[in-house]
Amino acid sequence: MALILNCSYHEENTCIYPDLPINRDDVRHLADICFGSTCIRSLCSFWKRKCVGYTSDTATAAATAAATTTATTAASTSAAAAGTCADACTSSTGAGSQRWSSRLIGTQKYMFRVYFCTLNLALWLVTFLNAAFASEIPVSDASFVAMWVTKVGDNKKYPFIILDKKNAHLFVYSPEGKLIGDAPTLLGMSTGDILPDGIAGKPLSKIPEKDRITQAGRFFARKGYDSHDKVVLWVDFATQLAIHEVINVPGQHRLERLDSPTAKDNRVSWGCINVPVVFFQSTLMGTFSSGKGYVYILPENFPVAEFFGIKE
Repeated sequence: MALILNCSYHEENTCIYPDLPINRDDVRHLADICFGSTCIRSLCSFWKRKCVGYTSDTATAAATAAATTTATTAASTSAAAAGTCADACTSSTGAGSQRWSSRLIGTQKYMFRVYFCTLNLALWLVTFLNAAFASEIPVSDASFVAMWVTKVGDNKKYPFIILDKKNAHLFVYSPEGKLIGDAPTLLGMSTGDILPDGIAGKPLSKIPEKDRITQAGRFFARKGYDSHDKVVLWVDFATQLAIHEVINVPGQHRLERLDSPTAKDNRVSWGCINVPVVFFQSTLMGTFSSGKGYVYILPENFPVAEFFGIKE
């Protein structure tokens, strides 16, 4: 405390500033009044400005006044001493205390102004830096497409899905563009964005592994059923591309692939999009309650904006 107040302590633990006896309890009391110890420096500066002309006679009077009020609380003693200092050469201790209280209130108002001005400056600085460097903050392809879809209304007020093939991750959005949920996915065994000719209508066993891809594009999806009477979301019925619950195929460890932290082992299907069972039943189909919506499958070999014709 002595270092903060820039004054010295005597053997009786009394701080002399200048010749004004102020003990530790007085300092703590003043600090509490001024809503925190951070105001100590301001109070010291205030004392320096207001105590010009303070004499040893006045200090003696302050000490005498303090001695006659030992039965009162420590706060009253501090206020009387501080009032004598603030009033400089005023002989009336009560008047000095009132003047000190008035000046203390003024100090509080001043500190509040400082705090609010500092806060406003910080908020302005954050806003300025955000605006200045916003263009340098990288945005994922999925977020980029979602913002474009919402801005231009490309989803026609339907819920929509964005599939990021590079990261094997699927995002479900409300008609207003609010992200409802996301989940990992399993995709076609091979990479590629354009489905080869002649694939549609072939039995799965007749499709070579290099052609087992999940094609990119914009699709209007509908709820339906597969050949096993299971609910699916048909992305493109003509090419048998659908989003459905993960299928447990022996030897493929599909559940383990979905749970793995990497997307490198998520290429295992014939082209369909596998998602976790609970996610499909609750988040996806719950959002697509009307049974209709759009699906945007992002390309992995083409620039996203170019592929969808997005003008930035």
